[in-house]
Amino acid sequence: MAEETTSQDQRVPEPPRRRFGSRRARPAASSREGWLLLESSGWYIRLVDILDHPTTAVLASEDAAWEFCRLDWQSRRPHRWQRSARQAWRTEGQALESKRLRLVELTRQVRTLRPTRK
Repeated sequence: MAEETTSQDQRVPEPPRRRFGSRRARPAASSREGWLLLESSGWYIRLVDILDHPTTAVLASEDAAWEFCRLDWQSRRPHRWQRSARQAWRTEGQALESKRLRLVELTRQVRTLRPTRK
């Protein structure tokens, strides 16, 4: 019988950490019925609050706009050798990150539900 190699013999380097995190699978919608996930903060807000409070509706729409901008920004990542384009891309990413932090601050002012950690 041939000896089997263990996982210690064949180590694979870990992928680099990303600024915005990985796209993990979200819980099923049925488990969070009546709640909307804000992608910028990772918190849930009630759909009833969005309908009843205009500021919460603005927060939800700003979060959706931020998510679309982030996805567009990530899809336009230039190659390493394009230094000037890469610098402009990073500057745009920093602006998106500061917008995300402002959205997180606004999220703290509304009634939210923290996502469950597994």
